[in-house]
Amino acid sequence: MFLLLYLVTKVFLLDSFARIEIQEAAENVERAVNLINDEANSLNIVCSDYSAWDDAYRYVRDGNQAFEKSNLTSPTFAKQRLNLIMYLNNAGEVIYGKAFDPEKNRLTPAPAGLSRHISPGSLLLSHMVPDSTVKGVINLPEGLMIIASRPVLTSEYKGPIRGTLLMGRYLNTAEVAGLATMARLSLQLLPAGTTNTPGEAGKRLSEANPRVVEADGFRYINGYALVKDVYGHKAFIVKVTDRRTIYGKGMRAVGYFLLCFLGLVLGFAAIVRFLLGKLAVSRQQGKELEQRYSLVIEGANEGIIITDRANGTIIESNGAIQNYLGYTAEELVGLNLGQLAFGDAAITDTLIERLLQQKREYRLRRKDGSALDAELSAGLIPYEGREALCIMVKDIRERKQFEETLFFQANHDLLTGIPNRYLLHDRLEQALAAARREGHIVAVLLLDLDNFKIINDTYGHPVGDQLLKSVANRLKSVVRSGDTIARIGGDEFVIILTRIGRIEDVILVAEHLLRHFFEPFVVNGNEFFVSPSIGLALYPNDDDSAVALLTKADTAMYHVKDKGRAGFQFFTTEMNTRVVDRMELEIGLRRALERGEFVIHYQPKVELATRRIQGMEALVRWNHPERGLIPPDTFIPLAEETGLIIMIGEWVLRTVCEQSNAWQAEGLPPMTMAVNISARQFKQQDLVERIGAILAETGFDPALLELELTESYLMNNVDEAVAKLHALKGMGLGLSLDDFGTGYSSLGYLKRFPIDVVKIDKSFVDDILVNPDDATIVRTIILMAHNLNMTVVAEGVETGEQLSFLAEHNCEMIQGYYFGRPLPAADFAAMVRAWGRG
Repeated sequence: MFLLLYLVTKVFLLDSFARIEIQEAAENVERAVNLINDEANSLNIVCSDYSAWDDAYRYVRDGNQAFEKSNLTSPTFAKQRLNLIMYLNNAGEVIYGKAFDPEKNRLTPAPAGLSRHISPGSLLLSHMVPDSTVKGVINLPEGLMIIASRPVLTSEYKGPIRGTLLMGRYLNTAEVAGLATMARLSLQLLPAGTTNTPGEAGKRLSEANPRVVEADGFRYINGYALVKDVYGHKAFIVKVTDRRTIYGKGMRAVGYFLLCFLGLVLGFAAIVRFLLGKLAVSRQQGKELEQRYSLVIEGANEGIIITDRANGTIIESNGAIQNYLGYTAEELVGLNLGQLAFGDAAITDTLIERLLQQKREYRLRRKDGSALDAELSAGLIPYEGREALCIMVKDIRERKQFEETLFFQANHDLLTGIPNRYLLHDRLEQALAAARREGHIVAVLLLDLDNFKIINDTYGHPVGDQLLKSVANRLKSVVRSGDTIARIGGDEFVIILTRIGRIEDVILVAEHLLRHFFEPFVVNGNEFFVSPSIGLALYPNDDDSAVALLTKADTAMYHVKDKGRAGFQFFTTEMNTRVVDRMELEIGLRRALERGEFVIHYQPKVELATRRIQGMEALVRWNHPERGLIPPDTFIPLAEETGLIIMIGEWVLRTVCEQSNAWQAEGLPPMTMAVNISARQFKQQDLVERIGAILAETGFDPALLELELTESYLMNNVDEAVAKLHALKGMGLGLSLDDFGTGYSSLGYLKRFPIDVVKIDKSFVDDILVNPDDATIVRTIILMAHNLNMTVVAEGVETGEQLSFLAEHNCEMIQGYYFGRPLPAADFAAMVRAWGRG
């Protein structure tokens, strides 16, 4: 009997302990592999943030050094725990590639072993669609590296794909130690071809069998997992070592048990006959006891309640359910199941029948009144001669909390915590449905923050994010609790006002919102002033569709921006027509340059003393195939807003240089060519280099080129403007200040600018003979410019009287319809020849 007991104990107990340890070791090695995969997923998320970014998109295109200085620095590597950042264009050329040594806190060249992974056609560069991604592990001579590869897109995740962003993190000893500490595992990484995988594990570990567990004597058990790289090749082996605590304790327990059993057998041998006599009496009770407690043994980690089948009164419970509910065993006995349920969820006979059919989720009431989210399942058992219900109770609070977190993240903006675009549409649909039933007005207010982009670009994204949080909090303090505030992207917010009785109430809310933005926002000790441009659309006045109302509110918001910002505007049909027209113009504008629809007209600049043409101003015109000539004041602002003005401006500069060279080759005298530089062009970091490249390409004499600048954008950053102007001046170019008198006109700043020419705006010349103030301004500008050794050009001269006034006050140059309108190149050349003959 003793031998039989030992064999049975070994088979059913010790082998069970061994199986538990094997299963636990398998789970631990799988957890270690998942930990490495989580690192790859985390790196892929960081790579996604830096690849889908307008600034990075432009950087890959233009190679803007400012992007590197602002974003590709040592703190960026350190903060994201990166060892590699590499931007490549579509041709596989490296735009930026640096590694980071965290011990020396410095940037180093990219690892040489990476070259074979970034050759044309390689997996890491094979992105054909915007959502393409490659992540995983690669083997480098420098060591194992977790790599993530994403296509370079705009912030809206749109293409075309500009290039590829690679990010890497070495899976070195320190990184592995950190992962092991975080997961509380004894973790090692072994080369895929290592001979350190002993015994049967080394033989069985293969691609077909990538997970192997093997005991190492009585003290340790090892788990092995084969991990592949991004190409599907063997990369390395994960080894996790655990102590065999369960098996050791089992061995000791079996030994003690056998010794005790031997003593018990000898001690109780004398009373076996007595026990056999009692066995018949207790057999039936023993069967019931075995059935009653078999469920308890099987589910000891879950709560167990045994109730009377007839009335639901609790008979017995285990320690787990007592801990769940906060009751003692004595307090639970005698309670009815209905007393443990919340609200109307009292467990009646009907619900008990349902519970017997399948698992159910209920909210149980704890002793302190709090709720316990639980999953209940039940079965019938005999209990002391009657039928009882055995209920298994599983705590699902953690799962519920996780589900609630997922729901919140799916429906709320993660930065500000307010509803996002998805929840906004749901709330708006609900509000419209209620308004249709009850006859109320629903108002949709779309807010766009004026000047936010400037703050975000100047002070960085962390400051911009904090500012957006402050804006969201201030908006929440303004509207009613029943209304909805949502962030739909960037610096755009939407407010839904429900149950509105009068349109005047919407106006009051809009005015209230504007007043609340008068106070500055304080971020990191700095004060920022931002104002909202608010577009409003109403149900049922404007539309009854959620999508249409949002679109029309957006249209109204852009109308506010066109009118000067910091205000609000209701949607109108005329406004929508203008938006559609603007969209068509923008589409045509994007194609105009490649289709050759732009032409340049030249307006003469006449020296007043000699009445001879000394130069000209080049003015771009758009010859639309359907609309004909479109005025510059219609398409130039649109080109500025879309960024197309940069390409248009460079085309104009190159074209006028080539035209001037052609005229001189035809025998016309050299004349100064004035070309306008837009605000967006002037902000380019490499403006000086771009102009120099065009001059070198065309061979144009810099002394004949005059760049016309507007004082309003020069004043945005005076120090930067002064440096850029001096660099242009150093190339031999002339500099002209256009529309003088309409902007800042600060002499303190003007004297710092190396300006050659000041142009008097047409608005002053128009009324120079009838408005004494305009006459005084013109005289003052001429006198001031002469004192600063600048030449004066008067624009918009149309009459002889205006010409006489300007001559009387020593204005050197004249430009206007009096001498000639802007003409195409051929007509202008003919006018110069005819003028010269006269």
